[in-house]
Amino acid sequence: MTFFFPAFLLLASPFAEGSTSLRPSAVAQEGKGAAASVETLVKDLGASSSTQRYHAYRKLIADRPEKALPLLVELLPSFALDGRRYGLYVLGAFPLERARPFWKRLLRCRDPYLRFAAELRLETAGERGMRERILTSIREAPDDPGLRVAMLQRVYRPRDPEVRGALLAWFRPGIAGDELQALLTTFRTDPGEDLPQTLRGLLSSVEPRSERAWLLRTFLRTRGVEVAPERIPEDYRDVGSHLLGRGLLFLESASSLDPRILEALTARLKRDRPDSLAARILTLLASRGHKPAIPIVRRFMKSKTSYLAKAAFEAAEKFGILGDGAIWKKRLSDPDPFKVLDAAEALRKRDFAEAVPALLRLLEQPGPHRVRTLRALGETRSPRSVEALLDALDDQDAAVRAQAAFSLTLVLHSLFPYRRFDLSSTGYAASGPDASRRRGLAKIRRWWARHGKRGH
Repeated sequence: MTFFFPAFLLLASPFAEGSTSLRPSAVAQEGKGAAASVETLVKDLGASSSTQRYHAYRKLIADRPEKALPLLVELLPSFALDGRRYGLYVLGAFPLERARPFWKRLLRCRDPYLRFAAELRLETAGERGMRERILTSIREAPDDPGLRVAMLQRVYRPRDPEVRGALLAWFRPGIAGDELQALLTTFRTDPGEDLPQTLRGLLSSVEPRSERAWLLRTFLRTRGVEVAPERIPEDYRDVGSHLLGRGLLFLESASSLDPRILEALTARLKRDRPDSLAARILTLLASRGHKPAIPIVRRFMKSKTSYLAKAAFEAAEKFGILGDGAIWKKRLSDPDPFKVLDAAEALRKRDFAEAVPALLRLLEQPGPHRVRTLRALGETRSPRSVEALLDALDDQDAAVRAQAAFSLTLVLHSLFPYRRFDLSSTGYAASGPDASRRRGLAKIRRWWARHGKRGH
């Protein structure tokens, strides 16, 4: 059985003088004063404010303070579901040899979600007896849709026949729409031969115009099952954006689609005012080579909505009607920085030389586009971007500094593929004090001055 759990990269650094190992994080080194800080951060994972939770999560992930481990196990059961989810992500960021005792303590927890997460984590680590516990947790899971959705989000492509069978039993009359969506998502890449029959039986028990019936019909159609063909036009041309958005995941992952579905989606795009899903639908139609959509693609290429125009240009490229990139190059002079960014990113993907200079010029302009520009520069893996990324490490905006650090790591790893980079080993932290951040940046600059020419 395989499971879903976020993997976080722990990198050794060439910046540390004479050393390739990680140095302890700043939080771990600060002694007694840091303990209160770590405790506050762990408590903030359970805060009612999503911003507060996310900030604490990011800080704990970045520093991995050892003192957080017992606090997580102690406090997680008292958190609401989102807080427990964040806390498990943090616990999963620690190397297993350090975190294993704390995962084992969660096995004794009364909360079924935390217990299930621990069972999955330890099962992948080879801990004996976990498979039987996992089966019991699935079979005895409380009939709570929110809890079951959270459990399903930790399961990825269950291959074990008994585990599959236990999860199939969750498809039952009266199942909540969110739980049904999560179950279908779990099985979408590997439905097996038994699932369509189970779903057809369930479909016969629900009201045909309900959201659950729509989800079931859509999933079955993506598996080549003929179901209610007379409903196809209204199911995709006229259905609300919220429900279609839930089903697009299944349509996008299908190996093939009924042409009538593609026709209904094309008809949807012919409306005077396209909805928020238009870009995804364009991408889907282009990926299936549905040529009747080409006139719509040409129309949306002129859209003033940046993300829609970008999707249209990318669809045009898939249809082979874009040419030599002249249209994208023309957009590099657009006064809208996001349209320039769309054009530069498209040119970068096609290896046009204009991409990096355009991104560097865009980075010099103030505005909310700069974080995305830095992300695109990192994806170029170009040595020409290094100096600009180094400058951005000292930007006034912490979000800009954080993205610059991530992008610089990507570029350096591309230039020096046999080395591993961790900017924090220099003392640099995007959200750290100005003085220590600038000392770290000075070390990074000195390293680049010595070694930069070797990478290009």
